[in-house]
Amino acid sequence: MTALQSRARPRLYFACGSNLWREQMMLRCPKSTYVGVGHLAQYRWIISDRGYANIVSSTKPEDEVYGHVYNLTSSSDED
Repeated sequence: MTALQSRARPRLYFACGSNLWREQMMLRCPKSTYVGVGHLAQYRWIISDRGYANIVSSTKPEDEVYGHVYNLTSSSDED
């Protein structure tokens, strides 16, 4: 590990939709590390016109989304 790598900030990914299934996430990003459950206030879960799950910001204080948080290494998202 180089000095630059040791100072790198973690790259956190908020997983929702099919990435809530840990096995699926490990297939997509095998070097990622599960951090825990995450919560986003004033976001809501939607299905896009193309049929994909997504989250969007909301102005409603009661809207919230839970998901899984992963730490991605620089090579995790390249796999």
